[in-house]
Amino acid sequence: NKNKIMSDSLNKQLYKECDKSSNKHSLDVVKSLVKQGADPNWQNGNDYNWTTFMYVCRWNHTNTVEYLLSLNNIKVNLVNIYQQSGFYIACCYGR
Repeated sequence: NKNKIMSDSLNKQLYKECDKSSNKHSLDVVKSLVKQGADPNWQNGNDYNWTTFMYVCRWNHTNTVEYLLSLNNIKVNLVNIYQQSGFYIACCYGR
């Protein structure tokens, strides 16, 4: 299905953008991908089921955390395979 392929591509792009250290991260790119249909709740099965929210918490992307929290559909209680949520990850990394 063409829509599923497009959706998966956008989800992977969003995930990759959020898995960057602070000096390489772009909130504008994240906003653009979400507007195009990327799902910030998508869990990467190839990476312990981490979400974009978990990564922005991990890397201390404060502006992006705030942006994602402003979305009506964000699921902050999703957990990875180790039962860690984004908030838990933020605490573990001293954010």
